[in-house]
Amino acid sequence: MSLVGIFRAKDGITALVDSKGSIELNKGKLEEHVGRIPEKLHPFANGILVNCGAIGIHVENEATLFARTIPIEQIIRLYLAKHHTIDAAFFQELLTKMNTSPLNREPVYFVVGRKIWDGKYQIEYHKVGYDYYAMKIGAPTDTCFVYGTDEYVRDFRALDYSDYRDHVAELQKFTAAKLTELIAQYDKELDYNPVGGPVKSYILR
Repeated sequence: MSLVGIFRAKDGITALVDSKGSIELNKGKLEEHVGRIPEKLHPFANGILVNCGAIGIHVENEATLFARTIPIEQIIRLYLAKHHTIDAAFFQELLTKMNTSPLNREPVYFVVGRKIWDGKYQIEYHKVGYDYYAMKIGAPTDTCFVYGTDEYVRDFRALDYSDYRDHVAELQKFTAAKLTELIAQYDKELDYNPVGGPVKSYILR
């Protein structure tokens, strides 16, 4: 899994991601996907998208005998090159691709932050899987949407952000430092830590 999130302050939003990729072996055991460093942070015009879950999807068609695997970041990059934004059509296109193969057992999770206008920022959650799609728009009172590995999500949702809500730069520093701290902690506590650095963050004002 991973840890990805979008955090909202009065003067902007900040995105946070780790950079580790994992692969599932027999009986659901995870290990690091050596040589695969998935890009999980994707800025676009007046917005930012972060993703976790499946780092690639299987796509089948009648012309090929076997499903081919396409990295999620490639799908995002190609869409942004054409459309310059992430909109509803992006998630529908991804759903159509995922529905071509029942091998897509793991969903892809997205958190999107958008600047509506100065002082108004929206956070969205999207989940795309084989034959299903779900989305949620954050309430004005929601400070953050975080998704990924259970321990990290629990810890981030339990944090007190009240001292950082006025200034997005301070919020960015706080969240990035906390993720770095948690990675070091869970490297010691977990048999396998599916979250790892380098930690990346981004500010949109």
